[in-house]
Amino acid sequence: MIIIKKCLLTVLAVVLVISASGCGQSNNTQEKDEEQSAAPSGRDVSFSPAPDSDFEFTTNNDNNVIITKYTGDGGNVTVPDTLDGKTVVSIGAFSFRGLETLTGVKLPDSVTSIGNYAFTPIPEDATGTFVTVNSSLRTIVMGGNVTTIGEGAFYSCFMLESVNIPDSVTFIGKEAFRGCRALKSVNIPDGLTEIGYGVFNSCSSLESVTIPDSVTNIAQYAFHICTVLKEIKVGAGNDFYTDIDGVLFSKDQKTLLHYPAAKPGTEYAIPQTVVSIEESAFQYNSFLTGVTIPQSVTFIGYNAFYDTKSLLSITIPDSVTSIGGNVFAGGESLESVTVGSGITVIDDRMFQANKSLVSVTLPDGLTKIGGYVFGSCKLLKEINIPASVTEIADDAFANCDSLPGETRQRILQINPNAVFVQ
Repeated sequence: MIIIKKCLLTVLAVVLVISASGCGQSNNTQEKDEEQSAAPSGRDVSFSPAPDSDFEFTTNNDNNVIITKYTGDGGNVTVPDTLDGKTVVSIGAFSFRGLETLTGVKLPDSVTSIGNYAFTPIPEDATGTFVTVNSSLRTIVMGGNVTTIGEGAFYSCFMLESVNIPDSVTFIGKEAFRGCRALKSVNIPDGLTEIGYGVFNSCSSLESVTIPDSVTNIAQYAFHICTVLKEIKVGAGNDFYTDIDGVLFSKDQKTLLHYPAAKPGTEYAIPQTVVSIEESAFQYNSFLTGVTIPQSVTFIGYNAFYDTKSLLSITIPDSVTSIGGNVFAGGESLESVTVGSGITVIDDRMFQANKSLVSVTLPDGLTKIGGYVFGSCKLLKEINIPASVTEIADDAFANCDSLPGETRQRILQINPNAVFVQ
């Protein structure tokens, strides 16, 4: 009996040791899985080396390779660093364009440039017309020596979620990432000097951007229709731009460049240093119900407050002497507007299609009301037409169904075609 008991105890001890060892392996495996799932985009993706036969190419004056076309089956592709014994230095224009099966691309360190529209999923048909296809590209891993990303390089790569732009990049062409609707984060490398026209236009998942010290120029529409963008931060050492609480300004704070569309807060007082509110500065903002424009402002650019969904009222101060077209068009909540005495001409479509606009006060000294300025403002019923007004363009009050008879007659005296009801 004693011998049997000892054997049983020995077996039990062995089982416990094996069980403990198994648990340890399970925990280690779990930790590794967690580490892998938390790894940066591109590192947790398995790439397959593409055979040389999947690429068409030409050579430059240095006898280095420029890839002109990828002909493979797609998936996650590793681009080779040499083809036919020559170094691959460039991904040529349109070379990966229109590929519905391409999910990931890893570039070698030898590549220094990515050509225009290299990865856009939008091909041309036989007639040269652009046609839309489904984009499947989710991951791009750039080598550490890329200096140039060409115009429209990733245009409309709808599935691309994150981009790690290497520090070597000094130029990004216009609209390079336009329409990358899944793009949530992007690093802008310190060394980049220019953010081109519309580079991140319509990146409707992008929440935050940091502008490094090296940037000297941000072109128009760089962050246009970034509808969930909450902040734009600027490096403290930048000599050309600054931010105040996530709003982008020129360094001297005289020009308000971009108020993020999804920045939290319902009221905003523009700093009294500001002289110019630039084109599309507040466009598509979802939260602001009120904006205070100081007497320092003299210019408001085209589309500056276009489709600000929650804005309830606005007063344009007397200091403003120039204001672009479409500035307050398309609003859903704007109910009342007061236009200051500095404005003598109201440009085309300034208040067009404001669904809730009821009351407008126009200044003495106003001489002209442009085309469709109040077009389709169906609730507009309180508006004065100053005696100084001598010109009202055709359809300026088209489909303003609620205008009282006296006001309508005053408008028709100036131009019988100003009030047109469809």
